[in-house]
Amino acid sequence: MPLVVVFGAYRRFELDKKLDDPDLDTITQVVSSARQMHLSLAFCRTVSAEGAADPGVWLPGCRPKVTDRVFEHLPGSAFESAAFSSVWETITDRKIHVTGPRSDSSMRSTVSDHRALTREVEVVIPNHPLQLCSTHLRDDAIVARMSPYSGQHCELSFTEWKEAICFCSQE
Repeated sequence: MPLVVVFGAYRRFELDKKLDDPDLDTITQVVSSARQMHLSLAFCRTVSAEGAADPGVWLPGCRPKVTDRVFEHLPGSAFESAAFSSVWETITDRKIHVTGPRSDSSMRSTVSDHRALTREVEVVIPNHPLQLCSTHLRDDAIVARMSPYSGQHCELSFTEWKEAICFCSQE
């Protein structure tokens, strides 16, 4: 089964700007779908130089469970966390899906880090800032799936994304 890595699910009160609806819906729907499919989840949270998380709150439905991993790292790439690097490079050989707000600098730094290029990674983000994600049509919401490794970019719905994961996990 794939590993889903989530950025931006922990929102710091003083430092993080409010998410727009497409970012919020994409993150929460990816986490919800991953939980429904019993996929492994890992959450990345930025901490201060002292190693403490700034006061904040988890997005609805995104509070990590005891079976999820939480990787705390300094601003920038999550690879600065030795635990994250270890999981990425050695513990799992599964496909990795990354999601987070389009503006998340830690997510961008992580997927563009040279260490990320050793794995097949797909970034799942809202396709367009004006995307409409009504709560009853979430599975039909169009998101973008990008592969930094191959440079591929495509549009797909949450339903298509879930079907692709189910297909991959059966191989």
